[in-house]
Amino acid sequence: MTISIFFDVHISDERRRARLQAGDIFVCSETQGTRDLIALARDLLETSFAPRDPRSVCSRCTGTTMRDYLPSTDLAHIPDDVLKLYDDGTEIEDRILYCGARLAPNSAS
Repeated sequence: MTISIFFDVHISDERRRARLQAGDIFVCSETQGTRDLIALARDLLETSFAPRDPRSVCSRCTGTTMRDYLPSTDLAHIPDDVLKLYDDGTEIEDRILYCGARLAPNSAS
């Protein structure tokens, strides 16, 4: 399979979609429109995550413990009363590691 990379190519939407589905890559030069789109996306992210910085909202999370998870709906940690349902004596420093269908002690701390 041959993959092509197109730079600032002007083709119909139909043809571009077909080429994208075939695996081709389209690279477009920066324009005022792309700068505006990036600014809008940045504003939406910053507004959604405020007062947190969206670039570092999970910087302290390792993703390996249930207490690290931040649901995207409210960015709040899982409530302690829910986590206590999984506490079985294997947790270390109030951290629960979940490994498949069983809990495992945290040996990385």
